Amino acid sequence: MEFALASVRQIAIEPSEKFVALLTGQGGKPGVWIADVVGRKACRIAIGAYSTIAISPDGRFIAAVTAEAKARIELIEVSESLCK
Repeated sequence: MEFALASVRQIAIEPSEKFVALLTGQGGKPGVWIADVVGRKACRIAIGAYSTIAISPDGRFIAAVTAEAKARIELIEVSESLCK
């Protein structure tokens, strides 16, 4: 993995347990990451400051709420090719 585990602020598990989504804080590389459940392979799929994340019931999207004065929700489509 390319981020410090100490910077992880939130973890969400995909419903069928294929991957986890991680929200990292301001230090180092802030953003949204996905990783296999074993934790061997991870990649950042969104860069920036977010306050919270959630995975859709079908596991196809991650909703990320931006951490700014006028917060907005960004939908990130998750695909197998994101980490290749």
